[in-house]
Amino acid sequence: ISFELEGEDSITLLQYGLTDRLSIGVRIPCYWRKNKVNARLDTTFATVGKNPFINSLAPLPVPGTVPLTTNDAQNLIGRGLDINGDGVIDIRGMGFKPVQTWSGKGLSDIEIGAKYQYLKTNHWRLAFTGGIRLPTGEVDDPDNLVDVELGKGAYALLFYLNHDYIGFKNLILNTTFIYDLVLPHSEVLRIPENVNQPITPYKDHVERNVGDAIELETSGTYEVLNGFSISLLYRYYYKLKDIVSGNRGLTYESLESETRTTQHVGMASLCYSTFPLFQAKKFPFPMTASVSYRNRFAGTNLLKTQYLSLSLAVYF
Repeated sequence: ISFELEGEDSITLLQYGLTDRLSIGVRIPCYWRKNKVNARLDTTFATVGKNPFINSLAPLPVPGTVPLTTNDAQNLIGRGLDINGDGVIDIRGMGFKPVQTWSGKGLSDIEIGAKYQYLKTNHWRLAFTGGIRLPTGEVDDPDNLVDVELGKGAYALLFYLNHDYIGFKNLILNTTFIYDLVLPHSEVLRIPENVNQPITPYKDHVERNVGDAIELETSGTYEVLNGFSISLLYRYYYKLKDIVSGNRGLTYESLESETRTTQHVGMASLCYSTFPLFQAKKFPFPMTASVSYRNRFAGTNLLKTQYLSLSLAVYF
């Protein structure tokens, strides 16, 4: 099986200043995701196949036994396997949807909040943001092994501390501390016997408390030319362990294993802004365009990933 993930993000930010220090706003993200999947069964070293004469799986040396096909493998984890082709399921499946290319789009989790700038001097800009994340995005389908969730399925209280230092010419230094307090919720999940064996027939409506997340981000942005800037960013992320419980006596602890995560991320960006031209009445509206390289170079219980991104923001 090979995967190639594609995606596009469209984020609408609405902000309104109640005073010169206090503003309220809402963040409305819409995501498009596509998971290109290439799946096939390699039977080069297979020792077991299907035998329509005995209507069962059997060792390949047994006369009449043939190797399983890719479609047979899909059926074994899906609707079940009909060995002799009589329309009757001989081996019960696990109810998963076919492992094939998937795409989805829709609204993600909306965030609503307020920001208060409690200190403003010649060199410092300090602010606090408090908000709530609403579970408006579609969660992971427990019957689909290749889909991508658009939302987390849980309410969360959001806390930000923003610190800007502007004491150097053309340079802004920022440090941001973020805490996400995720509230408990209920969800339908597959319950594997082991965290490393996700293919399971067991499914239950569980109580889930996703671990809170702590994030520390520091960055520097330098204006090279009028409208052009470069920035470097480092982000450290730590998420507490998930807590999952249910009433069927299943191995719920398998959904808690390896959910405590850390990550170290670096990002370099080149940005162009029309704000100077807009202020000089030489451009009709303010906008920014940027290209970024992002690298998650270390962490635990997460994959190391890197990508290039292009972004365009238009302000009204």
